[in-house]
Amino acid sequence: MKKHRSLWHRISVIVFPVFLLGEFLYFSGCSFKAPQAPQWDVNMAIPLMDTTLTLGNLLKDTQDVTFDSSGLLGFEIEESMDPVEVGDNLSVENIAEKYDVTLGDIKIDSPGSQSISVQFVSIYPPSASLNGQSTQVPAFSIALDKTEIPPFADFESVLIKQGTLTITLQNHLPVPIASGLGINLYDFNIDTLVMAILSEQEIPVNGSIRLERSFANKRLPGHLSFQISGGSPGSGSQSVTINTSTQGIDLAVSVSDMIASEARAKVPDQEFEDTDYADLGDSIIVTEADISTGSISFTMQNNLPLDLDLTIKLLDFFNASGDTFQAHLYLGKRKQVFKYYDLSGFKFRPERTAGGSAARFEWKAKAFGSGDSLVTIHASDGISLAVDMPKLAFSKLSGILNRIHVQMDSMSTSLDIPDGLEGLQFGDARIALELTNGIGFLIQPTLNIVGENTKTGQTASIHRTVTINPAGAQPSVTTVILKGSEVTNFLNVLPDKINVSGSVILGDGTTESTVRSTDKIASKVTINLPANLKFPDQAIKLDPDTLEIDQDAQDEIRDNANSGAFHAELGNHLPFGGSVSFYFSSLDTAVFSHPELTIGPITLNPGITSDEGGVIQETSSTIDIQLDKEQLLVFAHPKVYMAMKIAVPGSGEKFVRVYRNDYLTAKAYIKANYHVNPEGKK
Repeated sequence: MKKHRSLWHRISVIVFPVFLLGEFLYFSGCSFKAPQAPQWDVNMAIPLMDTTLTLGNLLKDTQDVTFDSSGLLGFEIEESMDPVEVGDNLSVENIAEKYDVTLGDIKIDSPGSQSISVQFVSIYPPSASLNGQSTQVPAFSIALDKTEIPPFADFESVLIKQGTLTITLQNHLPVPIASGLGINLYDFNIDTLVMAILSEQEIPVNGSIRLERSFANKRLPGHLSFQISGGSPGSGSQSVTINTSTQGIDLAVSVSDMIASEARAKVPDQEFEDTDYADLGDSIIVTEADISTGSISFTMQNNLPLDLDLTIKLLDFFNASGDTFQAHLYLGKRKQVFKYYDLSGFKFRPERTAGGSAARFEWKAKAFGSGDSLVTIHASDGISLAVDMPKLAFSKLSGILNRIHVQMDSMSTSLDIPDGLEGLQFGDARIALELTNGIGFLIQPTLNIVGENTKTGQTASIHRTVTINPAGAQPSVTTVILKGSEVTNFLNVLPDKINVSGSVILGDGTTESTVRSTDKIASKVTINLPANLKFPDQAIKLDPDTLEIDQDAQDEIRDNANSGAFHAELGNHLPFGGSVSFYFSSLDTAVFSHPELTIGPITLNPGITSDEGGVIQETSSTIDIQLDKEQLLVFAHPKVYMAMKIAVPGSGEKFVRVYRNDYLTAKAYIKANYHVNPEGKK
């Protein structure tokens, strides 16, 4: 059933009247009389609505009614239509989805460490002439040139997302190394700085330091060089023995806990997984179904430089043993594979979603490592998966049907008009359609009745859509009456041939039940079955809309408003009266439950009707309701939520004629009076 349109448009601007004021200056002689600022009252209009509500909106939740006056036809014919089986209409079709699953974080094994030794003579050149002597070493500066570190064997380059870089320096010099030692690491190949590290502690003779630094979001080359700068306090007053062949420093560089987003490296085994779904749409929302025929196919592309072992699970498909459908596939690196599987005989229990139901897929992938080979790999690498389910047909289904169209078989019958009555004219006449609903869902048949007078060539037609309740323990039988001038005109053609055809919409999109493919819908056409049209009591609440209040308007209402009025102009082109109430609140969840301002109920007089009960003239009324300042304060908020409730008492025992274009109009605004004092005095 279609939702009614909102009564109010969004209001984002409030217009204030602006008044131009003249100032009066009075003076005599050479002296002036002090002027006094004027004060005045101003009216501010807050528009609320200007809308038309049709009968289709008003009766959006009303079922099992027609729109004809009462009447009786003086003869009867009866004919049954062939039953309609649900059959292949219980299916979902053309489900096709594409997914890309990326590898994500790349795990790289720790490449170990690379070490290098630097002799004393390279650090302190004067030591070359002192070799073998015991002497005092003065303080000196350390300025070691860039020195190559042997390349790592397991990688050429890694863009590290997470990792720890560790530098270990052992002092085998005969003198300590002062604090403030700087160690710079460079990319050996392109001579760019990778990381600068500063040691803040002195390194004693035969001592060592271990420096750890987080190495995140940086590229680490596999071939490094380093440069050291700093100094030594020397040996002071003590003499030390110089041995240039054994004295120096040892430097080691290692990386641990490494996770990469890109690498050219020897890659170990990688594992990744994901869960996704294929949307089945909202025409059939399945809770559980038995699949009579159906299939699924996968087209998979391995975009990794590694061989791949892939396991796919269809989490909502179960075989006769209750086991989840599972497929195991092997994909070579950079290869594509296609697989087809028959789903006939499986049970289907999909996940319910906000928009309907969905078939869920889970896959787990193991990428085999590259061994001793270096490969280039990115976190964005992965697999591409295309899923195709051309059709899933169900022999039994529990769930929700959302307006599924089923074609009805046509029926032809004849109306035997006695000789001599060719000029017969009917007054009120009725055609009854008896429909038997043998399925557990609400149905909406659309019936097309075409009459032809084969002697004169005249034709006439009637088209109707009705709603029929679901079947219970027994089939649900509903008689639908077509009557009024349309039926009268149809029969006044004096058709001697009548064809009935149509279609059926299954389900209302909300009711959940069970149906089998062999369930049927039957129908029978009868002429001359009377029916009456009555409207039930009902209260219709329309969805709240939002009024945005300008800050200046809020201030004026809060500080200066005196009083106001609610003004409405209502027009009723419906054959019944009722009442209208307006609700206002600063909270969207409290408009009806705890309104801050309620106006009404305001009585609506019914439209002026003809003797047949149809509206021939609109009735209108103008409403003015005074509001005090406290009532106006609801409009001193940034947003005000408005809603309207229409109460219809029903037609009681009175039969009325209504048309889908009958309407209710409403135009309303709030008028607030506030006091203007230019000097700010209230």
